[in-house]
Amino acid sequence: MNPTKFKVGDKIVDFGRVYRIFKIDNTTENDTIIYFKPYFKSKKDGGMTCSIPAKSINKTNIRRPINKLRMNKILKNLSKKTFANDINDINVLEITEAKEVLSINKAGKTAKILKRLWLEKQDESKNFTKSKETAFKHLIERLSEEIAYAGNTSIENAEAKIRSALKKAT
Repeated sequence: MNPTKFKVGDKIVDFGRVYRIFKIDNTTENDTIIYFKPYFKSKKDGGMTCSIPAKSINKTNIRRPINKLRMNKILKNLSKKTFANDINDINVLEITEAKEVLSINKAGKTAKILKRLWLEKQDESKNFTKSKETAFKHLIERLSEEIAYAGNTSIENAEAKIRSALKKAT
């Protein structure tokens, strides 16, 4: 990602959270600091602001948010009917794999693991552990915020869309 192309008002995604760039400061000749804060306000943020040197952006997983077309594709993939032979092909999801996906900040991969966890959760013969439940909740939170941004809706409505899509898949 080219950090010089950012401007005030742009949105970025970091660890599943959508942020709005509110200031770009050319502090020295060699560096620019990008300041951003959560796009969706919440009480737990307490006026949080973040900053990063522009030259360090390429060392992170910060990216631009998905667009409406990508959002629709993700929701469609979540809702695709899963047949018995597809379920048998899904190996038991390792919790470390879910944690890896949480750290890489990619909406498509987040949705894929979320669906795998959902299918495992629906299968009564599988042991859906507390750590998998926690990972499932984190994945829904991450994807909900980005779906809310792309779909111009609330986080709650986005989560409802995700859950509705997952229910269609089973």
